Amino acid sequence: MATSSSTQPPAKETRNWLELPRDVTTMILNKLGVIEILTSAQKVCMTWRKICKEPSMGRTIEIHNLKDGGIFYDLEKMVRHAINPSCGQLVDIKIQFFGTDELLQYIIERYHTLI
Repeated sequence: MATSSSTQPPAKETRNWLELPRDVTTMILNKLGVIEILTSAQKVCMTWRKICKEPSMGRTIEIHNLKDGGIFYDLEKMVRHAINPSCGQLVDIKIQFFGTDELLQYIIERYHTLI
């Protein structure tokens, strides 16, 4: 039995996120938190990975030690991974409910070696 084209739903238009201008993609990724960038966004594709590794993405780092649906992260390790690509452009860091003297010393040393 043949169906008429009027009974078929219209084809959905799809968009390729990779076609977005780089500055728009950067603005979108800047809305994510450090944990989302390190655990998800930078793994999407090479373009996103490169953007996530740009020094400008590490200007502000904010991480709180909160349970995320029962998932526990090595937050000190994440802070280290977030600081490394900042290349001395870090201007604000907030870490709450975790951290050690060794982590603070690492932040200071890493910051001074990059500027």
